[in-house]
Amino acid sequence: MTASHAATAPSLAATQRRIWMLAWPIMLSNITVPLLGLADSAVLAHLPDPQHLGAVAIGAQLFTLLLWSFGFLRTH
Repeated sequence: MTASHAATAPSLAATQRRIWMLAWPIMLSNITVPLLGLADSAVLAHLPDPQHLGAVAIGAQLFTLLLWSFGFLRTH
């Protein structure tokens, strides 16, 4: 590596910072997907009929499956 190349190359800390700035929104999005089903289940758990809770649990699982199955389409 030449001296001019070393002077223009970004430092390791700067590169890691740029990667983190790109990665944190995706990480946050992936964390919030299961929370959607959890919130729905918490609200419907107060209903007297267990079929409603079961339907929401199945729906949340299908939604998560579809999101993860087609998640590769949103990458660039």
